Amino acid sequence: VAGNSLDRDQFSIRGDHRFSDKNSMFVTYFNEDQVFTDPFAFGGSTIPGFGTSGDLRFTNVVVSDFHTFSSRTVNEFRFSWHQRDTLSVIPVNKTTPADLGIEGIVPDDSAALGPPRIDIIGFSNFGNTIQGPQGRDDNTFQFVDNVSHNRGTHNFKFGGEYRNYYQNQV
Repeated sequence: VAGNSLDRDQFSIRGDHRFSDKNSMFVTYFNEDQVFTDPFAFGGSTIPGFGTSGDLRFTNVVVSDFHTFSSRTVNEFRFSWHQRDTLSVIPVNKTTPADLGIEGIVPDDSAALGPPRIDIIGFSNFGNTIQGPQGRDDNTFQFVDNVSHNRGTHNFKFGGEYRNYYQNQV
């Protein structure tokens, strides 16, 4: 029985630009790709042979603009985006129900093709997990803008944030 496996590749890049003594900007980009297997599926059998696999990508982008209006007043605007995109809990065992002598079962998702989960009271269940495959695409968008002002011994900061989260799951 194969063990858990995880292959992970990451990279990031950042660029900075100074438009003037009073205005600068940076952009960062991050990416991570994963490919993984699990011999014992989430919500699946504790008997070997019914594992799962999947892949996952994380992406992050941040853009920030910083502006100095005076020695006492500055403004920062920032935009960020985060995405989680995955297809996981894909059954590795592709033995069809027909191969097992069970006729008439046609899965609605061809990626879920494999032996059905069977539960017998008093024994461990066996067969592929009922939890997958699972596709998911999450996106978070954030906008932040704030102004800082110093006056004597007083420091003021005003601003706002907008954040939006989308989760698309199939």
